[in-house]
Amino acid sequence: MENGAVAKDIISEFDRLWNSERACDYADFIEDYRIRYKIKKEQQKLARESEVISIEKYKLEPNSMQVKFIESVMDLYESGENRALLISSTGTGKTYASAFALREMLQKRAKETGRNVRALFWYIESR
Repeated sequence: MENGAVAKDIISEFDRLWNSERACDYADFIEDYRIRYKIKKEQQKLARESEVISIEKYKLEPNSMQVKFIESVMDLYESGENRALLISSTGTGKTYASAFALREMLQKRAKETGRNVRALFWYIESR
């Protein structure tokens, strides 16, 4: 770009944003920002002062629905399928069930191959 075109583009973009109908006046947002900032700082302070609980003290175990799902996924895995779908009500533990099933599959694959196995876990929430 020649003759200050980059600087002109920057100034043009700044003016567009500055004059946008979505831009707020300082007086309109500063008080809300101060309140949110104060809450955030208080939460950070509480987090620093709180005792950190060791994760080793807790072991998550699947509930009965999750156990059935894991068994079904493992049956699918054994038959060569590479996908499964879990449909269940809100709050029943679908995310944990999927994580538990993935853990089982990875452990099985690691035993089969004699190597650590990595996986990518996709979670898609529909509304």
